[in-house]
Amino acid sequence: MSTTLKVNHEELVRPISELKTDARQRIAFDRKVIPIIFIPGIMGSRLKNRFNKRIWDPDRPGWMLWKYGIFKAATAQTKKAMLVGKEFSPEYLRVINDDGRHNKKYFAHQYDTHRADRGWGGVLWSSYGTIIKELQTRQWDRTVNLFAEFPVHAFGYNWTASNRLAGERLAGYIDAVITKYRGMGRQCEKVILVTHSMGGLVARAACKLSGADNKVLGVIHGVQPANGSPAGYWRMKGGFERPHTIPETDPMHWLKTPKRAAAHKWNTLVTKGVEFAPGISFGKGNITAWVLGTDGREVTALLGNMPGGLQLLPNKRYRDNHGCAQWLVLRDESGKRRNLPKSDPYKEIYRAKDVYWRLVNPEWLNPGEKVKSNKKYRSKTSWINYGEYLTEAESFHDALGGKVHPNTYQFYSTGIASPDRVVFTRMRDTLRSKGKRIIDMVKGDLLGKGVGAAVDAARGELTKPVAGAAKTTLAKPFAGGSLTEYVLHPSKLVTAAKGLAGAAKQVPGAMAEAAKGLPNALPRIASGMPKAIGINAAKKAATTAIGLVVRDDKRFIDRGGYRDKVDESDLLVFKENGSPAEVAFLITLETPDGAGDGTVPESSAKALKLGANRTFAIGDVDGNEGKFVEKKAPRTKPQIPPDFDEGWFDRGHEPIYKTRSATHITVTAIENMVRELGRKALGLH
Repeated sequence: MSTTLKVNHEELVRPISELKTDARQRIAFDRKVIPIIFIPGIMGSRLKNRFNKRIWDPDRPGWMLWKYGIFKAATAQTKKAMLVGKEFSPEYLRVINDDGRHNKKYFAHQYDTHRADRGWGGVLWSSYGTIIKELQTRQWDRTVNLFAEFPVHAFGYNWTASNRLAGERLAGYIDAVITKYRGMGRQCEKVILVTHSMGGLVARAACKLSGADNKVLGVIHGVQPANGSPAGYWRMKGGFERPHTIPETDPMHWLKTPKRAAAHKWNTLVTKGVEFAPGISFGKGNITAWVLGTDGREVTALLGNMPGGLQLLPNKRYRDNHGCAQWLVLRDESGKRRNLPKSDPYKEIYRAKDVYWRLVNPEWLNPGEKVKSNKKYRSKTSWINYGEYLTEAESFHDALGGKVHPNTYQFYSTGIASPDRVVFTRMRDTLRSKGKRIIDMVKGDLLGKGVGAAVDAARGELTKPVAGAAKTTLAKPFAGGSLTEYVLHPSKLVTAAKGLAGAAKQVPGAMAEAAKGLPNALPRIASGMPKAIGINAAKKAATTAIGLVVRDDKRFIDRGGYRDKVDESDLLVFKENGSPAEVAFLITLETPDGAGDGTVPESSAKALKLGANRTFAIGDVDGNEGKFVEKKAPRTKPQIPPDFDEGWFDRGHEPIYKTRSATHITVTAIENMVRELGRKALGLH
């Protein structure tokens, strides 16, 4: 009869005195428990209010659209009332962890029945379900699996509140998780943190500001805005971006990922709507844009009252992708530039009140009636409240600085147009300047689209004979029967189908023969191009008359952009009746054009100073997008060649953890951490 002796890895470096020489014995390793805790980004936790009413749940997109604006007339006031309440309180919102219907739909398991207890229900499953399930069911390398097991937890949090507060609560959660496994008689000393976006700030706050450092084995940060992102500023001026702020795709996307290219085109149709005049579409819009704000007024009412949101603004350490601390560019019509901040963005930009580059319009902070302040924030006006939230953000970033857990990895995404800087153009508001704007739109709409349509038609004329030859050749085996015959006699269809293999071999020859006639067709097609361009341009002209009037209107510009009028001193000026001053300059916010993941520029996502082989870039390794980038969006070119390849559709900020590259980086980093721990335990380090 054998006996079993449990030992841990540390005991293997010394003789095991408990072993007997006259008995059959088994040695069983007592594996460590190293919980993996996933921390989502802003908007990545499902939230309810203190009255147990659902407030934020993107896993139910239909409900979100119903509540926040496509079916109901949700205004800035009603959106603020739902997400912030009358006045911000860190206790107003809490995480939804107990939604049985949601949990059953997304992650119910016959044997692992404690997933909800590990916090899985509190995070946005449509964004994070892939990575959480992958880590939980991972078949780890044998050297790692022998040493430890890795139950996966998720830590949802109130992302409207300060990251410092979320960090304090994460530190408490880490303690509770370790205590739980120790109470089960298991070895559990440390956890591993995996973060997305804002979750990186929360994890660093837990480690460096709330004392959790020694209880964390290591951290993997994905697309973290370590020093903030100008995206926050851009959105508070112009609303959450519409799809047009990301450059359109090139034909190479159809070759590399045709399925996702088709899906992107469909999503673009759904989100941007159907164009009825140049640049003017009716559609439901990006869900996030509808919910958090289609213009600066709506976004300011929300983010201006959220300490957590304000902590994503560029801080004093922020640099753009070219290493410049002055990320706000003010450019006039002569090309002369003024760059900000000189030293302090909080003072020069965020607290500015009357200049056009101010972060917020004070009147937009509280679109409803004025309320008395709560006990924590003893302020009398929304502007003073906002100032206190800014002070909290500044204090948080000053305290956190560049501090990082010593065993940290980070990865970022690049090659997608992102706001690494913000550019305003300033020009005189005259009839001449208005005419220039209109001419530019006319040139783009009439000539550009007219030529494009004509080229498409010419391409069709050129490819038609070759494609027709292939189609005719492949149809030959079926020429002997009708559709009715094949339906009534399936055996005939099977016989005819057998001839497809032979017909397919004849296709290249038939196509080559048809291609011989193309040179003769070129002169005919070329001679018809001017007429085709003119016809297509005329078609566009019919709708451009409407488009020019609407697109040059401020109300249209401010939905996914920003335009305003200022005086000689760059102060926002109005007549007594509220109309713009007669002598003024027109200020326009330019579209983001830097390299990043669409939200976080690569400069901030890779800002942490780590050792060798601890920072990785996900981008276009194969160079398929090179031609497109060089011609249409040169500033989106990565500063450093990426390490891992993912398609343009996959490597955006929100879906990054659905990619194979993000999974590979995360899994490899975890295995490296655990192997190192094992080597130390066995005295092999």
